[in-house]
Amino acid sequence: MRLSFSFSVSAEATGKRDPLNFITEQHVKSALRKEKGDEAQLLIWNINNFTEKGDNMATVVTSVVVDYHLGSETHQTSYIIKLNPCITSALNDLFTNLIFEKEVNFYEKILPDLNHMLNNAGQESLRIPELFHSSLEENNELVFLSDLRRKGFVMVDKFKGQDEAHVRLALKELSRLHASSILLQAKAPDTNLTERYPSLNKDWRNCTGEKKERLHQIFSGRYDNAIVILKGCERHTVAAWVERILPNVVDLFQEQFTKIPPFEVICHGDFWNNNMLFRSTNHRDGFYRLANNAARMIIKKARGVESGTVIQSAPQTRLRPGNRDPG
Repeated sequence: MRLSFSFSVSAEATGKRDPLNFITEQHVKSALRKEKGDEAQLLIWNINNFTEKGDNMATVVTSVVVDYHLGSETHQTSYIIKLNPCITSALNDLFTNLIFEKEVNFYEKILPDLNHMLNNAGQESLRIPELFHSSLEENNELVFLSDLRRKGFVMVDKFKGQDEAHVRLALKELSRLHASSILLQAKAPDTNLTERYPSLNKDWRNCTGEKKERLHQIFSGRYDNAIVILKGCERHTVAAWVERILPNVVDLFQEQFTKIPPFEVICHGDFWNNNMLFRSTNHRDGFYRLANNAARMIIKKARGVESGTVIQSAPQTRLRPGNRDPG
């Protein structure tokens, strides 16, 4: 099971404010200096939109191509940029700033500690893009990430899903993320991870009152659509179950995200096809390298929820029927 919110965002759809206008030369310079050092001199930068309708979730994603001078040579690099979508909606009002805050906190404070634990255990660092610049100014949030396309990484065709080789790699990397957080917790057992990293406690689980009601409205629309689809496929038993849980769906989600030792781990929180990139390192043998492309991290009790998301995105293989719980 995964929670996702899909938006089709264009410059025209954003109304009065275009998210692309958030990108300034100073932002680009800051990212360039972080990646290439203080000696790098910005020459030219251009926005290069590359996403398609349905690719983005709760943010607008674009890229910038940068020409710069370093030493006696001219070079080019690029960055992936995630932006506040500038959409007036219940979701945007409730969670957009929080999404960016959690992501930046993960990259700056949590990820270095997770990688330290993996490196000490003889493992390589988590395969996650680098953060080169961010701004958490409310309503103008953005982050600059490394553009893994320059290293040959690509996204699996979302209309086909993942084959078994890709799923195995995704599960392996997800396991490394979970394991690194267990090692981190074990290093200081008397201090909970949510105490050490307060951003892990900030999410929609804690919604109450009016915010909880608005969250229920967001869920209800999606579940209403699911019921229509299920009935159209003659899955009436499942449709009836969805109708039965709908009045308490927020409570059910909050229950599933309750922290229960010893199953507390740092989770990805949005582990689906668009947040994974792969690169073929041996075309003959079909080996791939996995890279995560999002990091809205949360603590939850059910590690199997995230692995189930990966398996359910693999319609090409027998993974789904072959690994389904008969109960």
